[in-house]
Amino acid sequence: MTLRRILSLSLAAAALLAPSLAMASSARLAGLVVPGDYVQDETGRFTYLSAHATQGGRVWAEPSASDNNAMGAVVPGLLGKNLGTFAVNLRRWAPSLGQAMYQDPVITAPLGNPDLNTTGEAVSLAWGRTFGTRTVGLSMQRSFVSTKTAAGTTEGNGNLGRNVTGFGLGYGFPLMGREVETAFHWQNRDFKGSSAGTPDATKSAKTMTWLLAGRSFMKLNDQLTVVPSVRAYSFDLSYDNVAGTRIKQIISGWQAGLAGNWALGSGSQFILGAQFVNERLDLINTSTNFVRTANMSPNVFAGLESEVQPWLTLRFGARNAVLFTFKDAVTSGPLPSQTVKTHVFAYNAGATVKAGKFVFDATLAPNFYSAPVSGVLKNAFGGQAFPQVSVSYGF
Repeated sequence: MTLRRILSLSLAAAALLAPSLAMASSARLAGLVVPGDYVQDETGRFTYLSAHATQGGRVWAEPSASDNNAMGAVVPGLLGKNLGTFAVNLRRWAPSLGQAMYQDPVITAPLGNPDLNTTGEAVSLAWGRTFGTRTVGLSMQRSFVSTKTAAGTTEGNGNLGRNVTGFGLGYGFPLMGREVETAFHWQNRDFKGSSAGTPDATKSAKTMTWLLAGRSFMKLNDQLTVVPSVRAYSFDLSYDNVAGTRIKQIISGWQAGLAGNWALGSGSQFILGAQFVNERLDLINTSTNFVRTANMSPNVFAGLESEVQPWLTLRFGARNAVLFTFKDAVTSGPLPSQTVKTHVFAYNAGATVKAGKFVFDATLAPNFYSAPVSGVLKNAFGGQAFPQVSVSYGF
């Protein structure tokens, strides 16, 4: 029996036995199906950089079955207690802006993940420090590919494989008994040549990609914490084609919502919230001129997790865009103008297993509980028993 099968059986048995509450990973949030802004979780530091100042020591990894792998560390006092906390992130692919991973599932994206840039990441560093009751965080990212041949030099790998230079700033502060976190991320993304092997005149326009976010934790009583959150963003993929014609392609949006986090006794919590979401795609090229918008009014989400043993946590979650409106307004081009109103539902489940200082978070196959052990033995889930796994080690 392979080690992977043994680990799968161990997790299956653990899930059958029915967590401390995890503070671990994107797999935890994917199991809850709750947008990351509304949960106090280690992954929040990727958006709210000031959270680095209060993070304990941690090593984390994303052992994805695909090649979307990553590993990183948060090290308090690396250069002395007064110099704050440093973090380094090692990823195969540059992450979605303000997230832990590329195409991270912990955000709400009515038009699909708005961050379409697919490029390797060379450097990702972060720092945070406490100043009295306030916290500050900084980050820097760099991705760079250049290919030189006899035909010429290209930079990046086409429009969706842009080189990245980015910086982020986070600021946390108390306000009327509330804990407030804010963040701003900015990136310059550019390329030259239609692809890494095609050194033609195609090149990126002067664009800017940015994310602005804020949230607050308001503890109303021993059981309930209320979390309001807002964010706005823009991903500009505009470029000049080989003929010098400007192709406009911008994805932008905003989100605002409120969630309640209820502590249900020791080691359990229930999260219920709603957010209003608006996203927009502007596309103007040589044959098409249209605007696509998507609205969730609202997107309702709920998640429950409970520690059933000191070493095991189970969780479930769902969300439903109660009124989802999808609209294409076409000025020219082959697509028809249309308006579609519907609802969009998603469900997931997950588990956390602790082994010493290691914490393993995993999402579960949709039909996992129907036959967990035999399903793993016979590979009968129609896919992976644990589609997403994250690992962390605290120190």
